Amino acid sequence: MARPAKPAKVIQMEKRSHRTKQELAARNKAEKSVLSSSKLKERPEVAADPVAHREYRRLKKLFKAIDKDDDLYGDAANTMAMITSELTALEEQQRNLSERMEEISPDDFEDKGEYWKTYTSLQDQYSRMEGRIDRKRKLRLQLEKECCMTIAAALRAIPKQPKETNPLREALYGS
Repeated sequence: MARPAKPAKVIQMEKRSHRTKQELAARNKAEKSVLSSSKLKERPEVAADPVAHREYRRLKKLFKAIDKDDDLYGDAANTMAMITSELTALEEQQRNLSERMEEISPDDFEDKGEYWKTYTSLQDQYSRMEGRIDRKRKLRLQLEKECCMTIAAALRAIPKQPKETNPLREALYGS
């Protein structure tokens, strides 16, 4: 599989390329046409959640670094921030369950059967929580892949070489 095309900005920063100025200009123009030119917008529920807000700001900074801080990626950034917040909350609940399981002892119960019933119930809750955390992590990974593949796909859609035009043909035939 071929490597994805480099953005024009990267090519210009490297200062070594076989591309002409005309090719780089056409590539810049094509890259800009892929974006909507409206800035990323944070949803109110993301702004209200401190963990989600912090993650959104981190993602926005990363998108800005690669000149992709466009609202086309806004939904993905907001969703990613919310999933990260939910995942953090689930992990905190799991830690609390783990601590509760360590705190209880058979001496706290008059009946050993009651202890084992409580302990088994906590273990069951812990296992269900582990499944929910795994699903959230998988969802977040899928979103990361989709977001990155979308950016890479946008770069792949840009033609590497501008279409050559023949001035004589244009003068004679109009196209």
